[in-house]
Amino acid sequence: MKLKNFNNYKIVNINGQVVKKKSPWPKILIGSLITVLIILVFLHVQPNFKGHKVFAEQLGNFFKYDDIRLGLDNITISQTFFETLRLLWKTILYSLLGTVIGVIISIPLSLVSSKNITKKWYVYMPFRIVMSLIRSIPPLIVAYLMFNVFSQTLSATLALSVFVTSIMTKWLFEELDSIDLNAFVALQALGNQKNRSITMAVFPHLIKSIVSYGVYAFEMVIRFAAILGVVGIATVGSLLSDKYKPPTRWGHMSIVLLVLIITIVTIEILSMLFKKYIMERQIRQVDIDKTKSIEFQIAQVKYNKSKIWITKAIVSLVLISLIILSITSVDWSIASQQKLELFNEGIKKLMHPEWKFITDFGTGVNALELGFQAVLVAIAASIIGLFLSFFFGILASKAFMGRYFSWIFKIIIISVRAIPAFVYAIIFLFLSPSPNIVFAGVLALGVHSIGMLGKLTYEKLDSIDLASRNALEVMGVNRIISTKWALLKEAKPTIISNAIYRIEINFKSMVQIGAVGASLFGFQIGIYSSDPGKFSWLAPYLLVTIAFVLALEQISNILRKKIMTGQFFSKNNFFYKKIHEKEIVDSLIFSNTFNLSFDKNQERIKFNNYIGRLMIKSKENKLKYFKVKKDIKQELKELGFIRLIQKYE
Repeated sequence: MKLKNFNNYKIVNINGQVVKKKSPWPKILIGSLITVLIILVFLHVQPNFKGHKVFAEQLGNFFKYDDIRLGLDNITISQTFFETLRLLWKTILYSLLGTVIGVIISIPLSLVSSKNITKKWYVYMPFRIVMSLIRSIPPLIVAYLMFNVFSQTLSATLALSVFVTSIMTKWLFEELDSIDLNAFVALQALGNQKNRSITMAVFPHLIKSIVSYGVYAFEMVIRFAAILGVVGIATVGSLLSDKYKPPTRWGHMSIVLLVLIITIVTIEILSMLFKKYIMERQIRQVDIDKTKSIEFQIAQVKYNKSKIWITKAIVSLVLISLIILSITSVDWSIASQQKLELFNEGIKKLMHPEWKFITDFGTGVNALELGFQAVLVAIAASIIGLFLSFFFGILASKAFMGRYFSWIFKIIIISVRAIPAFVYAIIFLFLSPSPNIVFAGVLALGVHSIGMLGKLTYEKLDSIDLASRNALEVMGVNRIISTKWALLKEAKPTIISNAIYRIEINFKSMVQIGAVGASLFGFQIGIYSSDPGKFSWLAPYLLVTIAFVLALEQISNILRKKIMTGQFFSKNNFFYKKIHEKEIVDSLIFSNTFNLSFDKNQERIKFNNYIGRLMIKSKENKLKYFKVKKDIKQELKELGFIRLIQKYE
C-alpha cells in the first residue's frame, strides 16, 4: 500500500498557496545509484587485510627505542630527538618565508582576478584560469621541478610560496567578489584614482582576511613542508621518508612523529589564541562614573584604554625577526651549470609528450588507466574519512561532549592531521602488501582525511545555535532525537560537502603516497619528475593530472552547491538562467492552453508545469497544446523573453 502511495501526488490549492506532495523516487534512485557506485569503487580497490599478522607485529616496533645503525654511525634516541629539532626548525623557517612570499604575491593577483574590482571578464578570467592550472598541479611536482633549478633551501621556499600563492589568490578573490564595494565605487565617483580607492576602501576590509587566511595557510604549509623530504630536500620529513622508513627503525620514527605532533598542536593552539584575542578581540566597554568631573572621566577612559597594541607590537616584532632569520638561512643560489643544462633539455622534452602513455592501453603504465584508478582510490578514501571523521568530529564537539572532554579528541584529530599521508602509507603497506597496494593507499588517505574532515565537522557542530535543541528538550524530546534534528540535520550538508571536496585533495596526494610505493600513478609521476631526461614521459601524466583535477574541482563545486543551496548552479549561471527561462515559457504555454493563472512565482511555475504535463496526456489536449506552443514560440522569437513575459503578466 505504501509503495502504491508513492505515485499518489496530491496537488491542493489552498487560498492561492500551491501544495504538492514531493515524489520520493528521485531520492530513491539517487540513493540507489550512490550505493551502487560505492560498491563498485570498493570492489575495484579490492579491500584485503591478509597482512594483518605482520602488520600487528610491526606496530610493536614503534615502542622499541634501541640504538640503530645508519651506515657506519650508531644513532641513539637522543641523537634522533636533537636531529628532529634541528630539521624541524629549518622546516618552520622555510614555511614562514614561503607563506610570507606567497601572501604578498597573492594580493595583487587576487585584485586582478576579482570581477568586482577588474570588471572586464577578458582580464580577470585569464588570471583565474592560470591560477586554477597552477593549483591543479600537485605541490610535490612543483617541488621536484624547483629542486632541479635552485639550491635545496631556495627550492623548498619557492615551492611553498607557489602553493600558498595559488590557494591564497583563490580565497582572496572569492572574498573580494562577495564584499560590498559601494565605498570603493563612491570614492571613484568622487574622482579618486582606482589604486587610491582600493587602498582606502578595499584594503581595510581585506586586511583581516589576509591575516586570517595567512595564518591558516601557514598551518597547512608546516604540514606540507614535512613532505618535501620525499623530494630530497632536507626537512623533518627526510627522517620519515628515508632514514627511519624500515620497520626496525620505527622506534626512532615515533620520536620524530611525536615532536612533529607536539609542534603542530602548539601551532594550532597559538593560532586559535591569535584569532581569538587579537584578530577577533572585542572593544572593551568602559563604565564611566558620570557623577565625577570631566577630568576624572577622561582619566578613567585613558586608564581603561585597551593595551592590545602592545601585544600586536610584540607579535609583529617576533614575526619580523623570524622573517629576517628565514631570509638569512636560505641559500639564494641556483643549481650548477650542468644541472641547469639538463633541466633546459628536460623542459624541451616536456613540450613533446610521449603519447604512447595515453594511447597504449593495457601496458600497466597508461596514464589514463592509472589516473582513473587514482580517482577511485581518492573517492574510497574520502568515504572512509567521512565516516571516521563524523565519529571523531562528534566526540570533539563541545556541543556534544562538553568544553573540556572534547579537547581530548580535538588533539587526536590534530595529531592525525600532523602525520604526513606517506607515513600512513608506509605502515598500511604491511597490512595490504603487494600486489594489493591500492587498498593500502585507500587506508592511508582515508585515515589522513580524518584530520581535515574531523576539524571541519566539529567546527560546524560548535557553530550551530543550541536554542533549537534546548527547545525540543523542554518539550520532552530526549537528547538523542533532539540532537539528530537540531544539530546533525543542519550540519549534514556541510559535512557531505567537505567530503566531496576532500576527493580532489586526496587525488593530488597520490604523488606523496606514490613516493613510498602506495600508488602506481603517484609512483610514476615521482620517478619521472625527479629525472629531467624523462620529462617527455612525465608530460602525459601531468596532462592527465591537470585534466582530472580540474574535472574533479568542477564536479565537486557543482555537487557541493547542490547540497548547500539546493541548486546545481547559481542563479547568475548561464545554464541556470536558460533552464529557468524554459520553465517560465513552458508555464506560460500551459497557462494559455488550459486557462491557468500565470506569474513568475516559482511555485506557480511548478504548479502550471505539473498540471500541464498531466493534461496533455489526452489526444485532444495535446493538439491544443502544440497549437498554443507554436504561437508562443513565434512571439518569443519576435519579442524576446523579457517583453514576452511582460505582455502576459
